This record gives sequence, structure tokens and C-alpha cells, in this order.
Amino acid sequence: MQWWSEFLPRYSAVANAITGPGVKLASWVIHCLAVDPNFRGRGAGRALVESAECLAKKDRLPVIFETESERNIQLYQYWGYEILGQQALEMGEDNLVLTVFKKDFSKV
Repeated sequence: MQWWSEFLPRYSAVANAITGPGVKLASWVIHCLAVDPNFRGRGAGRALVESAECLAKKDRLPVIFETESERNIQLYQYWGYEILGQQALEMGEDNLVLTVFKKDFSKV
């Protein structure tokens, strides 16, 4: 329970500091996107992202992604997402770097 009560509030505070006040509330936010390893490289992840993007376009809202994965950083940039910011977070004995991305559909 310590992870939920201590780490998640810090994670949220860092993500909100990167995006700015109220940005996440006025966006489609994707916190977690996962594809079974047996299906990677077949377009399943891209299809999931495109579904979210269609909804964001309809609502004329940006999409915000948060990731700690180095592999995902390159992938989201390839898909046209811009890095809003990065910040290191301590998680017990481990450290991770939170990267927040944005793709704006408010002017589409």
C-alpha cells in the first residue's frame, strides 16, 4: 500500500508540473498502453493509439502520453508526439524517468 499512497501522488505531481495546471483535465490522457509481446510489431499498439486519436480529434482535444519506457519514447516521437518534459523519480531502490508527450488535436 505504501507504493500507492506515496509513489503515485509524487508521480501525478511530476506529470502535472510538466504539463501545466489543468492541461490533463482538458485532454485525453493515456497512462498505460500495453501489447502482448506475441502481437508486437503487427500494428496492434498503433491501432489502439489511432482509436484514442480519433476520439481526441472529434472532441478537439490533445492527447497526453506518460511513459517510463525508453523504447516508447522513440515510438511516440515517431508517431508525431512532442516531448513536453522529462523528470527523474525515485521509486524505492529504483529510479525511473517520467517522459510526458502531447499531440494537439485542438486545431484540427
